[in-house]
Amino acid sequence: LSDTVTVTATSGNDPAVSASVENQATVTGPGGDIGVAITPDNVGTADPSTTIVYTHTVQNSGNIAETFRISLLSSQGWPVEADTDILTIPAGQTTALQVAVTVPRDAAAGAIDVTTVTVRSLTDPEIADTATNTTTAGDHVLYLPIIAKPEVVTPPTPTPTPTPTPPPGVTPTPTLTPMPTLTPLPTPTPIGCPTNIDLIVTGITISPASPAGGQPAQVSVSIMNIGTSNVPFGNNFYLDFYVNRQPAPLLQGDHYWGVQGSQMTAGTEVTFTTMYTFDSGTHNLYAQVDTDNTVQECGNEDNNVLGPIQLVVTGQFQSESTPPARIVPQPRETPTPFGSQR
Repeated sequence: LSDTVTVTATSGNDPAVSASVENQATVTGPGGDIGVAITPDNVGTADPSTTIVYTHTVQNSGNIAETFRISLLSSQGWPVEADTDILTIPAGQTTALQVAVTVPRDAAAGAIDVTTVTVRSLTDPEIADTATNTTTAGDHVLYLPIIAKPEVVTPPTPTPTPTPTPPPGVTPTPTLTPMPTLTPLPTPTPIGCPTNIDLIVTGITISPASPAGGQPAQVSVSIMNIGTSNVPFGNNFYLDFYVNRQPAPLLQGDHYWGVQGSQMTAGTEVTFTTMYTFDSGTHNLYAQVDTDNTVQECGNEDNNVLGPIQLVVTGQFQSESTPPARIVPQPRETPTPFGSQR
């Protein structure tokens, strides 16, 4: 491709006096192409007052390094935030982008938000691509067990037996009053009996897999009931996540979730997520299911802990946005909280 630029100098006193010169420029190397792609389109569910984090992959599909700007648009006007506003990607390379969507406290159950994520070239704003995150608000439902009072049955009044009149001079034998019949208490489940319930932690994953120090990362902990019996309805319990701390019964984690017992039917696996910001260094991660031992797993109480899972955090994350605050453990008063499955 060639281009010619003509430069003309004309006299200010006599316009007829002028001179011109031509400059010709020719491109000898290959042209620079700019391209971008963002994937995938995500779908998720989160309870009100909670945040769900989606991960995208952004690819520079051109043959030159390029800088892209990130923009977000929520169809419901919900709070949304990306872990960065600007991405500089070498030619042909990819990088991860995390987008956090917060479901407002007053969101109606079943409300759907579509957050559009746009990645646009700073060199040529017409070069852009989009992805969507579809989030459904969960239900404000707290499941509690129904405990019925035992029915009180009033026995019929017996017909009194007439007392015979004793002969003169004979002292009658007093009639004994029968003792009332006691209602037996229900027999508790004996300690050590098989209940065929077995709760285990099946995995701990971090996204991105190698975060930098100070970078918000998504922690996912999966649990499963590998037994043959369901956890009884209303038998709710805690799942705890620990960073550099050895789990122990009743020890509250660096983050925890309340789990509804009705979720853990036989063979069911459920995953819970949260955001956590790690410092630089090597960390040992653990998770413990049924921390307070509220579920009788009779014979299967010794496999509730997973870890240590080693995570190496290097470098220092730079972002203009403020990372989510860590959850500071607070005293727990009940083992039957509202679950926060995602």
